[in-house]
Amino acid sequence: MDLDNPGFELLNVVFTIAFLSGFGLFLGLAYVGERVEAVRWVVVLVLVAMLGLFGLAGAPLALLGGLGTWQPDGAAMRGVADTLRQAGLDPDPVLYGWLLQAGGAMLLAALAGALLLLPPVRRAVARAVPIDPDRLVHTVALHYGLYLVVLSVATLVAIQAIVASPEDLAALGAGTTLSTLWAQAVGFVVIAVLGVGLGTRRGAAETLARLGLERRIDWRWFVGVVGAGLSFGLATDKLWALTSPDTLETVERLTDALFGPLLKTGLAGAVTIGVSAGIGEELLFRGAAQPRLGLPLTALLFAAVHTQYSLSPALIQVLALGVMLGLARQRANTTTAIAAHAAYNFILAALAIYAPEWAP
Repeated sequence: MDLDNPGFELLNVVFTIAFLSGFGLFLGLAYVGERVEAVRWVVVLVLVAMLGLFGLAGAPLALLGGLGTWQPDGAAMRGVADTLRQAGLDPDPVLYGWLLQAGGAMLLAALAGALLLLPPVRRAVARAVPIDPDRLVHTVALHYGLYLVVLSVATLVAIQAIVASPEDLAALGAGTTLSTLWAQAVGFVVIAVLGVGLGTRRGAAETLARLGLERRIDWRWFVGVVGAGLSFGLATDKLWALTSPDTLETVERLTDALFGPLLKTGLAGAVTIGVSAGIGEELLFRGAAQPRLGLPLTALLFAAVHTQYSLSPALIQVLALGVMLGLARQRANTTTAIAAHAAYNFILAALAIYAPEWAP
């Protein structure tokens, strides 16, 4: 498929917005379900169906990965190994380990999601997370958190495979364009505004207030978050280079593959990397999610959607930035968090374009 074809790019943009908006619309349906019993059962049945899909997909993957890991020479695995070879995959312990991780994550998510459908379990969760265990929309939000965990594990597994293949690594950023980043941001905004009840529970003004959007930026928190984030990233990279230069080099190759095409667009790329993430991610995580899931869990989920950096100090940097932005949301407002996130990303991207020797 020609990824440079404008028609494909338009299709990718439309699909991204539609796919992400579906999650927002389902949250809106959950708000309706809190008032209409029939709709409530529809929402619950959809959640059960999603958990069933995780279970049905995870069980064979985990079984295959487990047998391949512990009984690779067994009679049951010989035919499987031949099939994998025909598909162009090397049936080695690494592949089986990846399958076991992905399948295990899906099975655990299915089990955890099933437990979250039980009111006593949600009441127990509510002791640690600021949710209302009796509200359907909060139940859906918890399940979305599980989906993010599964996505993060799947991304980790995929990244390990991609790094091992120079051809796949070179093609990693082929589908990432300025328009797809903006499409993702639009999708995140839709999830955020519908997720806090626009049109079903709140009007426009109430939605803005719930999201923490104000007409002012707290410049102390803005400067503090940007400065602390850049300083922490620089210090972490220096320590990382001293202790594990191989993993640093791997993550740098990943970053170049992912964002290299965007950085080649110059200032437009830097602005897009900054502003699209600042608006989309902050409205979703700090604006919509944090008041219900709490700062620690929201920061962890924020890190989970950045597992393209693999399990490395880069993920610690993302987690630390998530905590800083969460504090800015608590002590100031989401507008400040948006501005700080956008500036942080823009500075890193601009340094990579115009002064790579200064880039962390």
